Amino acid sequence: MRKPFIAIALLFISSSAYAAAPVLFYSDLTSGPNSGGQNDKGAFVTIWGNNFGAARGSSYVTVGDGLVDNYPEWSDTKVCFQLGSLAATGNIVIKVGDTVSNGIPFTVRSGNIYFITPAGTGTGTFTDPFAPGDWYLTMAAGDIGYFRAGTYNETYGDVAGTSNFCFRTIANGGACNEGTAAAPIAFAAYPAETVSFSAPGPVSPSYNFRVYPGGTYEAKWFTFSKLDCSAYNACFTAGTGWRIVGNDCEGLTRTTALAAGIIGTLGESAKILGNDIHGAATNDHDAHAVYAQGCLSDGGVEIGWNHIYDNDADYGTLVLFLSGPTGCGAAEYIDDSSVHDNIIDASSHPAPAVGLEDVSAYSIDPEIPVVSVYNNVIIGAGNAAQGSSAIYLSNGKAKVFNNTCAGTLTRAFTINEHADGYADLVMMDVEVYNNIMDMDSGAAAYYYIDPAYSGSSAVDYNAYFGLGTYSLGDDAHPANGDPLFTDRTTDDYSLTSTSPCRDAGTEAVNAVVTRDINGRARPDDLLFDIGAYEYASSASTVSAGGSGGGGGACFIATVVYGDAREKRILERFRDDCLLKNRWGQTFVRWYYRLSPAAARYIRKRERLRLVLKGMLRPVVWLAEKSLEK
Repeated sequence: MRKPFIAIALLFISSSAYAAAPVLFYSDLTSGPNSGGQNDKGAFVTIWGNNFGAARGSSYVTVGDGLVDNYPEWSDTKVCFQLGSLAATGNIVIKVGDTVSNGIPFTVRSGNIYFITPAGTGTGTFTDPFAPGDWYLTMAAGDIGYFRAGTYNETYGDVAGTSNFCFRTIANGGACNEGTAAAPIAFAAYPAETVSFSAPGPVSPSYNFRVYPGGTYEAKWFTFSKLDCSAYNACFTAGTGWRIVGNDCEGLTRTTALAAGIIGTLGESAKILGNDIHGAATNDHDAHAVYAQGCLSDGGVEIGWNHIYDNDADYGTLVLFLSGPTGCGAAEYIDDSSVHDNIIDASSHPAPAVGLEDVSAYSIDPEIPVVSVYNNVIIGAGNAAQGSSAIYLSNGKAKVFNNTCAGTLTRAFTINEHADGYADLVMMDVEVYNNIMDMDSGAAAYYYIDPAYSGSSAVDYNAYFGLGTYSLGDDAHPANGDPLFTDRTTDDYSLTSTSPCRDAGTEAVNAVVTRDINGRARPDDLLFDIGAYEYASSASTVSAGGSGGGGGACFIATVVYGDAREKRILERFRDDCLLKNRWGQTFVRWYYRLSPAAARYIRKRERLRLVLKGMLRPVVWLAEKSLEK
């Protein structure tokens, strides 16, 4: 009797069998030694994500299936651990309760670990730390330098760089080494300590970290983690392979003009992840929060999970891609890049949030790069005086998916035919899907496409509010009306249960967008939601993408009962009975793969839903009786 009953019950339960799973976004280090350093236990590594729990409890981290040694920092979104001797090359995974996260790769390798203090005079050990300048002269590929608490406000690298650390490599006539892709050099804050780099300018130091500005720019493969940076000019001017993770960057604090970014890139394969980027005071539209430029023909730029806010650069674009043939040779171009999962707040000083200007010259480049802009929350962007949009697209190819543009002052996006008068600099292909265009009442239009634009464009399944019913004609599936955010007054732009953005998007984005800004699997319900957030129902989970979790899809019981008592009985039966044996676990996994299509069919047919409600009564009764035993 049990197995037939299991089969019947499984047809009607929702996917909330699994607790909210931890999800990993990124780490600061991607490789390091598991010995040496403090207590001979290897490198400290920090991971960021969601659902780790406010305190560790019985949760733990493994690296390559080996338990790590200790945890000097633990919060719901960030964990720092020391590798220890059991860590091995493989995935970093976190286990919280009965749920396991996705994995992110890590390589255990050789390398030295040093410690630095502002007034150090020693040999670089934990008990006898280096002076900052001695670390600069000693560091080599694969080395990690942990900076202890204090303020670092002098010029420690090449003096010609007018910065705290200017990386002028031996190959460029300087005194420092550089890292490699397999063995970067890392500058990291020691766990749970505040490490401040100050470059107050206007004379040296006026930058925090930069590649040598004369001749070739290259100083490759450096990582910077969890540092507090403040600079008269830029906090970071990055070379190839720079990984800038989890820092607080207050830059461009000067009140005079400078064409730069608080974080700028001059090389390829840069990663700018999880930073607070703020404080620009130049009042100059050529200044930016992130400025991706140069001839990046062998690896793009990833800009993800940052908080960009409180930057006064007149109407200067906050995240700008500006490279291409004006400063590059033939067949040199910025490679495929991404701007994702950021909170970009322009409300204090209105400006465009994201701009693509010169990323290729299509007549001479071997391929046209794509910049994917997705899962961003963009607040108060645009500039009415300048007519600038929240997102403007002038060159290359673009995928603009699942962004929430809230309180937009002019237009949510613009597609222009040419940039800066160069005939070769054109948009070739643009896709705009699943975005919320929430407009200020004084905005000019939801968006604008240049009549001269000759490339292809697809605008579909977007949500529109603030300027009346959508009537521009490009979008065949518009969602009109108030998106019903959770709380505009606190900038909480997640969706409420009755939002017209729920289940109103297209799955055409699924090659790029698999999660929302919080790490929740898409789709969480029947279809993709519009905007940066998937609606989080009380029964849904955050998926760990490959952890074995159900992913939160809304199945038949949820369609039939909503969140009523009957559905909760079936869920308890599944959790307390079916998932207690191997056969039931296998069947649950099978069911979650096959049942979403049935749920979608039922949801659109009210009469069938009522019939099923009647059929389910004996199933619910049997489940309840089974639970009482």
